[in-house]
Amino acid sequence: MDTLLSVIIPTYNDADKIIRCLDSVLNQANRDYYEVIVVNDGSTDETADILKKYKGDILVLNQKNGGVSSARNNGIAHARGRYLWFVDADDSISSNSIDPGLISVLKKNYDMILFGFKKVVGHQSSIVKNNSNMVLFGDDVRSNFVSIFTTNTLNNPCNKMYRKDLIVKNKIKFNDFAVGEDAMFNYEVAPKIKSLCILNTVKYTYYIEKGTKSKSSYQISRDNWKDATSRILFLEEMFQNLNIDINNGVYNRELVSTVYGAELGLPSSGYLAFKNGLKSMGISSVALKIRTRGLNFNFWVKYLLIKHPKLFFTVNSYSRK
Repeated sequence: MDTLLSVIIPTYNDADKIIRCLDSVLNQANRDYYEVIVVNDGSTDETADILKKYKGDILVLNQKNGGVSSARNNGIAHARGRYLWFVDADDSISSNSIDPGLISVLKKNYDMILFGFKKVVGHQSSIVKNNSNMVLFGDDVRSNFVSIFTTNTLNNPCNKMYRKDLIVKNKIKFNDFAVGEDAMFNYEVAPKIKSLCILNTVKYTYYIEKGTKSKSSYQISRDNWKDATSRILFLEEMFQNLNIDINNGVYNRELVSTVYGAELGLPSSGYLAFKNGLKSMGISSVALKIRTRGLNFNFWVKYLLIKHPKLFFTVNSYSRK
């Protein structure tokens, strides 16, 4: 039986979470149609011992610690499936994710399959998904691109399945950027998509917890602002390749996400450090870009403060001077 799907799970010191993830992936129907590849990225906790208990059910690739991008690329190199699905070790997939309907879709050879996910923050949860099932080809992918990814999320690879041939033939890989390696991958994939299948079902559960390993420990020590600059430029190149004006909601959201992600890499020295970081990016007009794209910069700063409250009192102290 053909392997239609390769589920690739990078892990680094996820002993406290990976059992939940693996059990959710392995307890699916149609087990013969998919494989599970776990890339152990030099874990130093009990992760390796846990993986041994799943011998025969998963393929384990052990490597020296190189980061999440390196681990995913290793998984791609060993994948036998027609499609690739990247799952984080501290997340899970829905109990009926790999159902007969998905198997039918996987056999049709679309370039990308996009689906919904559940976002869990503490005790609160929300659903992110498109409203209806849809299949788009050629120019229809481009003309509906903004509406699709305003509703759903562009930068996250976990709510997508990628046709492996598309990735391999175009030599697309995850990079080691500290800010947005997931997004950069999708920015490169997007202009190559000639067929897109959208499912309005929820197949993934994305847990957001402070200090979560696979969402923080993989950050590589380097110049976050330099990476953020490259991400913004690459984002604009993606829209140029798609022949889409950047005055749109997807661009606004990706821009905020980029600079917010870069700001998290700063020491908690407050608003002045944040402003100096903006200048050091090499795109000193970021504030202007945000304003001209219809997003009020002062509102955006308040958004950062809500998301990153440790800066609150520092900002207040500066504002009183």
